[in-house]
Amino acid sequence: MINLTEQTSLKIPFFAKNCITLQNETPEILAHLSEQAKLYKSVFILGNGTNLVAKEKFDGLVIKMNLSGKQILNETDSEIIIAANAGENWHDFVLWCINNNAYGLENLSHIPGQVGSTPIQNVGAYGVEAGNFIDKVYVWNLQQKRYEIFENPQCQFAYRNSIFKQQSYNKSANLIITKVIFRLPKADFWKANLSYADLQNYFQNQTNITPQKIVAALKIIRGNKIPDFQKFPNVGSFFQNPSVSAENLAILQQKLSPTKIAFKWTDENQKISARIAAAWLIENVGFKGKQIGNFSMSAQHPLILVNHDGKGNRQELEEFIKLLQKEIAAKFGISLQPEPVFL
Repeated sequence: MINLTEQTSLKIPFFAKNCITLQNETPEILAHLSEQAKLYKSVFILGNGTNLVAKEKFDGLVIKMNLSGKQILNETDSEIIIAANAGENWHDFVLWCINNNAYGLENLSHIPGQVGSTPIQNVGAYGVEAGNFIDKVYVWNLQQKRYEIFENPQCQFAYRNSIFKQQSYNKSANLIITKVIFRLPKADFWKANLSYADLQNYFQNQTNITPQKIVAALKIIRGNKIPDFQKFPNVGSFFQNPSVSAENLAILQQKLSPTKIAFKWTDENQKISARIAAAWLIENVGFKGKQIGNFSMSAQHPLILVNHDGKGNRQELEEFIKLLQKEIAAKFGISLQPEPVFL
């Protein structure tokens, strides 16, 4: 078994039967990879491991994504088309786009991980989702031994979701994302997205807000909220913000009155449904900073689950999660769902 624990940011034990690093995508290499995949019950695609809850014994093949490279494919008066290989560092890619006058991804800066992971989870933060700017996704079909192209509508992007995640992409790993094409606006067609309170407060009464300023602001904002996973092993936001109907929100608000629920409308105009802040739910059942065994929800931000000193294991983690979910279900009648990938 190969020890891959240090290849993950949560640092729970992770051992795999075999691991192959994908550094080039020639037809010969990909065809060989397909043949190798047939020898194992399961195949898992590993990026930077920053959104992964691993298991101690994975009786399968891990494919470590290391495809690098990015380029401008085309540009018009209003936008720039950019291709990035799946192994590119996400934050570095965002900065590269901005330096090439391609905007829109700045709200997603400082998120750890790789470009190829963003379509799976439809990574989102501070009012922006990657799917808003993805034009198409290139994948290698392990079973069919051929490339496939998913246009944006075919990706079925939704809140922290996509067709790749729906098809248990990381567990069956029939499709390996190799490249993502982005369609990004130029400066004259770009507008700063300050829909989240943190950014509104930071830029209060300021004008001439640029993507570079947003990146700088988020370094401070995220730094104040999210513990460094090198010191405090974590995968960033651990739970999704649960959705409720406007009717159920009103009933819950009446029940909890005068306490105000922290939420955002999913559609500000129609106000049909809302997403309640998972951090607010966690804090209101007393789990902010609460440590049980080797795990806790961070005192710095209640949405961050920390594996203290990297000493916790998968079983202990699952027990901690179930206890928290039970507390929230009992008090609010809401099912809290994890955000990271569970192997």
